[in-house]
Amino acid sequence: MGEKLATKQHMFQYYFRKLRQEEDRDPEWSAAKTLGCGRSDLVAVTETWDQISADAMRFAFGQQIQQAKIEPSSLYGLVPADPPMWRSVDFGNGAVRVPLNVTATFPAGRVSKAKLVVRAHDLHNQTIVTVWSAPDDDERAHEYLEDLKAAVIGPSCPYRNRILEATWVQGLTLQVVTDLADSREQLVFAEEIWDAVDRNVTRMVERMDRLTKSGLGGNRGLMLAGPPGTGKTALCRSIAADYVGTCTVFLASAKTGAFALNQLYRLAGDLSPALVLLEDLDLLVGDREGQGQQAALVDFLTVLDGLMTGHSGVITVATTNDVASIDAAAQRAARFDQIVDIDLPGPAQRVEILRRYLEGVPNDIDPSRFAEATTAMSGADIRELVRSAVLDAETEQIGDCDLDDAVALWRRFRDEQEQRVGLGGYA
Repeated sequence: MGEKLATKQHMFQYYFRKLRQEEDRDPEWSAAKTLGCGRSDLVAVTETWDQISADAMRFAFGQQIQQAKIEPSSLYGLVPADPPMWRSVDFGNGAVRVPLNVTATFPAGRVSKAKLVVRAHDLHNQTIVTVWSAPDDDERAHEYLEDLKAAVIGPSCPYRNRILEATWVQGLTLQVVTDLADSREQLVFAEEIWDAVDRNVTRMVERMDRLTKSGLGGNRGLMLAGPPGTGKTALCRSIAADYVGTCTVFLASAKTGAFALNQLYRLAGDLSPALVLLEDLDLLVGDREGQGQQAALVDFLTVLDGLMTGHSGVITVATTNDVASIDAAAQRAARFDQIVDIDLPGPAQRVEILRRYLEGVPNDIDPSRFAEATTAMSGADIRELVRSAVLDAETEQIGDCDLDDAVALWRRFRDEQEQRVGLGGYA
């Protein structure tokens, strides 16, 4: 009799342990138990976040856990048997720990009037948030998700009013930029270029609310067109620097624009007022030689037009090296309100650019002497002159003769390149 009783006790303990193990791997059973309802009565509401907005959502969820004073020991991962998982994200003020795979129980009155169990977890480059509630609290679960979505794009969003480098690496990612080398005071441009920037960007930001309320639209497009090396990228970055803390600024390469324009403009609209600085617009459709490629360009601009006008409060500044193939298509549909030509610098500008590049180099050079010698050079070319002179000079201090040699070397390289192009060496 004793042996049978012992066997039954052993079997009961075995099945109890097995049940506990199954329960530890079953998040729905755990949520139902926590909420005091049957598993079949449990209400589950879910929302999926794409990669670009997931970190902002995790930040908001982490803030809720902290503000609700949830004990770390009560948190778990995907299932009750798993520990919670966190990751570090830098939003420009140092690394912040945010939930990666975390389940939290919020008592009534913390994030909702009802008691809720909330889980955030990653799945195939997406983040899924699941909110479990008792059957009578399903409206509270939906309200919680709406509040979470509002927090992600609200004033406390860690991306709002920051400068963001948008890159494409198997998905769109954002990196907060805290140090932009180029400021307006460091750049040399003709006065009419600064006037165009002030009119299309500065005044647009200042009067955006007024225009929107008047039904005149809160969007604008500015295209910067000119040959390589004329400072288009530097100008974009100086524009970005002007709006730190005022607008959300997105710096996007051609690759990012090709793969993620929809996501980029949707987020810009959510975090408006926003600037989208889109580099190398002509590269977004590749080699456009031939009528078919021109059609591809027009198709792309049509898509861009819908995105630019479909998200309020967004100013787009795009650059192109090849305005001849993009100019007519852009103007025909009024996608860009103004196209500004950034030409090679004139004599006075070249002297000023040279003077600025020489400021950090020991020298006895008279920059005005090189006004004519630098004809047909871009700002990038002039920078290379100074670098070349420093590399080849026999002393730490460079002089006129060193810069003369650098000019001669530059012209020789340019002539050789033109010969190679003429022979079909490279295009």
